[in-house]
Amino acid sequence: MQSLVLSIREYYDRLLPMLPADIDENGVQKWRYASSLANIRDTFLCVSQCSEIIGYNKTTCEFITLGVALSELMYLAGEAKIDLP
Repeated sequence: MQSLVLSIREYYDRLLPMLPADIDENGVQKWRYASSLANIRDTFLCVSQCSEIIGYNKTTCEFITLGVALSELMYLAGEAKIDLP
């Protein structure tokens, strides 16, 4: 399970620099993009919802949390019209 978490982090490290800080959309979509990108960065910096858990359960929590955040990052890449690596 830890190797899966590491793989998610490695893919995040490759994908994040490809995304712009903003997109050229108007209104809510532009605000949501920037806000979501900031939340994803925060999640990858500190998986706070898993901090109190230990052992295999912590790894499982990180896998699920980071997997969801990575899925959202992939969606944002599509919004920014970035091809996934």
